[in-house]
Amino acid sequence: MLGHAMISVLTDPDFTREEWQGMTAAERVALCHVLAREAAQLAGAAAGERREGYRKIAAQWNTLAAEIEDSARERPTRTGV
Repeated sequence: MLGHAMISVLTDPDFTREEWQGMTAAERVALCHVLAREAAQLAGAAAGERREGYRKIAAQWNTLAAEIEDSARERPTRTGV
């Protein structure tokens, strides 16, 4: 289930870095995966260069999720940036 901050970023174009910073590492990881899935779905419906662009965006969201997870394991008490 999506938390309030995660719903905000999906529905509010004015989502801020303060909202991102207020999320836990687990919430950030989950959000990154949601955004990666959205980009992958867009890739499936796109053609040509846009398809590849969406695939790259999906990969970048998944990479960010992995980096956040790694950072959280290294510093479990820090919320991260």
